Amino acid sequence: MMKLLLAIQVMTILSYSQNNYEVQRAHHFVIDGLIDEWGAIPYTDEFVFHDTGRPANQSTRVKVAWDDLHLYLAYVADDSEVIATEGGQDSPLYNTDDIFEFFIDPDGDGLNYLEVGVNSMGIYYDYIIKCNGEGCGGWEDDKDFDLGGLQTSGGSLHTRQGYVIEVKIPFSAMNLIRDGSFDTPVPGDTWRINFFRVDKSLSGTDFLSWNPHGSFGFHQPSQFGSMVFRESDPLSLDSSSSSDRTNPLLVSP
Repeated sequence: MMKLLLAIQVMTILSYSQNNYEVQRAHHFVIDGLIDEWGAIPYTDEFVFHDTGRPANQSTRVKVAWDDLHLYLAYVADDSEVIATEGGQDSPLYNTDDIFEFFIDPDGDGLNYLEVGVNSMGIYYDYIIKCNGEGCGGWEDDKDFDLGGLQTSGGSLHTRQGYVIEVKIPFSAMNLIRDGSFDTPVPGDTWRINFFRVDKSLSGTDFLSWNPHGSFGFHQPSQFGSMVFRESDPLSLDSSSSSDRTNPLLVSP
């Protein structure tokens, strides 16, 4: 019976390991947490509990886009109880705060990958993770690494509905990561990636992900999803002022 339950658990985890997102090419975005300019760029599927794939208690979705120089992410989280502190850059905010995390492994080898976490105030940490255990059951993090030019938004859009975070990463900064094979993408390239949420409340903490993981918490690169860089016609930007832009937490997507 124990072997049967284990087999069912493994099959359940594997059944959630095929998430794929197509990253559309788009214009430069203003990193201000107001994302109507993202237009028709699609959201990911809803985040779920990272170890079981069960539906989450609150909605979490991400949009991703790129241009010749940058990767862009827009994170929208429903949250009835936003928890954030003013910790310094690279502090372990995942122990205290609501966090949006993403891990990027362009060459897909699971050995060196980027981890970035951002709280709802836009404060972030950026690490390089080096796997030194089977399936990344053990790892080392390089906290001295700095992802030069990274920009975040946050803080201004706290509402009773939740919060929004935008992130902008120069590809040139990722090209400097040693042994990571972080080359600037071209259309058709596929990167392994996963998106996570640490959702804290007075009653406990929910650990959520776009692609469920099972064991080892979030650090299981074999269970990352994939994103494919696509060429597309440039998307029109909204020319309205930032004060006219809509809060995505207050309108339907």
